[in-house]
Amino acid sequence: MADMDYRRATEIAEVMLSKDGDDPDALTLLSRIQVGTGKIEQAHQTYSYIYNHKKMAAGMRAEAAMVLGRLPEALSLLQKELKEDPQQPELLFIAALIEYQLGHIQRVEDYMLAALESGLDWDDEDPITLVVEHCLTGPEYLDLEHIYLDCQDQLFEGKGGSKNRWFSLNMSIYELYTASTPAKRNKIATDLLYLLDGPEDLTPACGKKKLRAILTDFSHNEQDARFGLEGLKLLDAGRYDELARMVLALQLEHLKEFSTVVDIQFDQMNSSSLQSLTTKLPMRMAIGLLTLYAMATSEDRKFQLMEQEIETDLSAALITACFSAFYQEINMYKKRQQPQPAKKKK
Repeated sequence: MADMDYRRATEIAEVMLSKDGDDPDALTLLSRIQVGTGKIEQAHQTYSYIYNHKKMAAGMRAEAAMVLGRLPEALSLLQKELKEDPQQPELLFIAALIEYQLGHIQRVEDYMLAALESGLDWDDEDPITLVVEHCLTGPEYLDLEHIYLDCQDQLFEGKGGSKNRWFSLNMSIYELYTASTPAKRNKIATDLLYLLDGPEDLTPACGKKKLRAILTDFSHNEQDARFGLEGLKLLDAGRYDELARMVLALQLEHLKEFSTVVDIQFDQMNSSSLQSLTTKLPMRMAIGLLTLYAMATSEDRKFQLMEQEIETDLSAALITACFSAFYQEINMYKKRQQPQPAKKKK
């Protein structure tokens, strides 16, 4: 929507609310426009009004709870509403959006398929897209879009395998190992580091130092000392392929421990290919595991024409980022999945 469209829509919503302060269509329109125009404080006020108004439709209150960061409660509201009437495409889509933020990719697919079966036709111009763009980062938005496309392919063309998402998850890794110059490779690696490690100040230049610090911490931990000591030996020897393999094995083992956080079945992990597994994981975690796999398996990588070798500083930084991303994701989703306590009335 253009600025003029936003202004006109806001005027319409305000006129409707002047006649009926609880008009559901006007409140929904106004809150989404406020989010879309970056008026977050105003949007939170509108959404708080909707959320606290018990007589509002459950779907509206669920969207409000989601934007206000009350994800488990938002999902609970939607599930009750959908149990009574499951054929509500926009509510099913919002449920998929909530599950994405909770790290449950399989459930995202389930809700998205149900939404499509109920008639969903998501378009970038839809007002709900303003909410999606607010709730997700740019890369996450594109990731959700690829899940949507995969569900379309599955439902309407009978295709399986999450091909759109699989291709997207691997793209930056493929570009890294096919970059024609060190400068291009450094640029791609820097972007990948930012994607994996977020706002953390991780650069190729400091990667080795930070990786050494991580491994040293492990070596001082009685339970993980062997991993830390072996990792330090490999780091000193410049054996980044073996170090990546060690980290990958550790994270796959820890994934079993945290399988309920990302809604992965323990038995499924033992029998799945890496493609089947990673396409059911949150984006950053999946890209981290795939990056480690590419670093650890040079023969398989070169078979896919990813023939360039990457510099040692880049290797160290990427392993560090993959390490951080995995545990950051686990901690973030565990926190999001905890219901927030109700605010006490003053």
